[in-house]
Amino acid sequence: MRASPWDLRLFWRTIALAGIAVVIVAIVEAITDERGLATAGTGGRSIGVLPLMPVAAAAAVLIALAPASAAGELRALAALGCSPWRARLATIVAAVTMTLVAAAGVARGRDVSALFPPPIPAGDVRVEATAEGVAFVSARRRIRVFSTPEGDVLERTGPPPALDAIAPSDRQKALGAASAIALAGIALAVWAAAPHRRGAIRTLLTLTAWGVSEVLAFQAAGARSVSPWLTGVPSLVLLAIVLVEDRRHRKLVRDEAWI
Repeated sequence: MRASPWDLRLFWRTIALAGIAVVIVAIVEAITDERGLATAGTGGRSIGVLPLMPVAAAAAVLIALAPASAAGELRALAALGCSPWRARLATIVAAVTMTLVAAAGVARGRDVSALFPPPIPAGDVRVEATAEGVAFVSARRRIRVFSTPEGDVLERTGPPPALDAIAPSDRQKALGAASAIALAGIALAVWAAAPHRRGAIRTLLTLTAWGVSEVLAFQAAGARSVSPWLTGVPSLVLLAIVLVEDRRHRKLVRDEAWI
């Protein structure tokens, strides 16, 4: 398939808009980010704005297609026999290209610990009165600490707690985050360029559900509840929803009035 001047113009327009969106996001993050005060190993600024590249690219797709839709260019291409997806293909390719570059940057040894926050267990130490006096007991750690005339004593109240499941390596986390970013870029780009119309409320609910699901997936992976490779599942669900909606809109409604 050969690229036309229309495709090239739309491609570079999307690239430019995505670059502007990334710069804006970087400026906002630099102003509001306080992670520079974090201790070593907590992620800090190492991950940058790379995880937000899919969102910036999707916004660029929407903005790039808006003037073409308002001017009737997309309708004119449809009248000439160009399919709706073919007319929008350049924006999808541009958005996916920038997202894949961001995913490659994450996969190349970036510190992604900020994307997988570990859970902070609540303190379970309680004070109990014993024959020796006052003791500090932790049921989770299965220990008891109390004071004697000879000094403080640490004793176990049960067998040592079982070791946690083997944590994924930093490489696995980086590759999992990179795959999630790549899938998010593809899903959001296809969703933003979809030719069928959506209501404002439905659009807001869809994006909110995707964003919340993505955050929960990364937090679950940080808590070792799921594999880092499963963080891309919300994007796969979003892509499936777009494809199902497109298939449904391609079918003619039987009771549609013909003029």
